[in-house]
Amino acid sequence: MPDPKPIPPQSTCPDCDYDLSGLAPDHCPECGAAVNDESRAVTAYRLETVGQARSCIVMFISVLLVVPFCYALGATLSVRESGVAPVVIVILSTILVGSLIPIAIAASFVRPSLRAFLWAFWLQHIWKLHAPWLVAPMIMAILLVVVAVLHWLGEPRGTAELLLPFGAIPWVVGAVAMAARWRSAWAQARCSGRFNQPTAAAVVSIGGYLTYVAALLLGMPAALMAAYGAMRLVYPRFPY
Repeated sequence: MPDPKPIPPQSTCPDCDYDLSGLAPDHCPECGAAVNDESRAVTAYRLETVGQARSCIVMFISVLLVVPFCYALGATLSVRESGVAPVVIVILSTILVGSLIPIAIAASFVRPSLRAFLWAFWLQHIWKLHAPWLVAPMIMAILLVVVAVLHWLGEPRGTAELLLPFGAIPWVVGAVAMAARWRSAWAQARCSGRFNQPTAAAVVSIGGYLTYVAALLLGMPAALMAAYGAMRLVYPRFPY
């Protein structure tokens, strides 16, 4: 029977977090759990997830600092009222910061290694929950450009606007698809990372959907105002 392979550095037991670095056991000395190819794969997956999430932290902070101010500028231009900017900044900052609350709660129920894994997963995939309202201004801006061009070509007012609902269909499909992609990613992470903490898993699942709904309800109005304001900035003679 071949000798067990040495455990890579920074490896821990998937079941109890005992440090197995440099050892070559077939069972964890602390809890007795089997150490085999499957457990090594679980440990490697967790470490890889944590490593990949470091770049996502920079991205999240960048979005947190830039997006609310850009949307506030667009909203101010759309309603022509400077007082709306602070409101938009507060709303959008609350959405982004509030989306960290569910994972903070879930992480309080698990061991340190799983805590890092949970945070890493959340930061890696949180863009799927925020994508619908982050992408909305671009979709809306494109639709408004089409409407403006049709008006310029002489289409009567009302006819061109019929394109708006149909143009929004890809956005609706994409928004639903993002929720499905997030659910699929979470299911894969639970399986590959052997995440068998039911309370924390439930908090992550429920928190993800609540984040998604809150982002849509609160972020969409600001996103649409931002798109409209940007259109007015680019095309001052926009007919609305």
